[in-house]
Amino acid sequence: MSLINKLTKDLINKIIIEFKSPENRDKINEEIIHPTMFYISDYITKQLYPFFLIGTTIFVLTFMFAFTILILIIKLNFK
Repeated sequence: MSLINKLTKDLINKIIIEFKSPENRDKINEEIIHPTMFYISDYITKQLYPFFLIGTTIFVLTFMFAFTILILIIKLNFK
């Protein structure tokens, strides 16, 4: 095993140990993960909500229109 390979493995192991410590894990959660999740949820509710609403409305109207056509076709075929 080369010296660089051994140093790299040791460095990765030390980093993993540091990330697994409870105080560092809490700090990562509070400083990185929670703000990121808040930003994403805030972006979705403020920026993408109108698109979800329009898409859902179009889907429901299309479904109702197709259902109405189906009912009319059935009624006309049984007359």
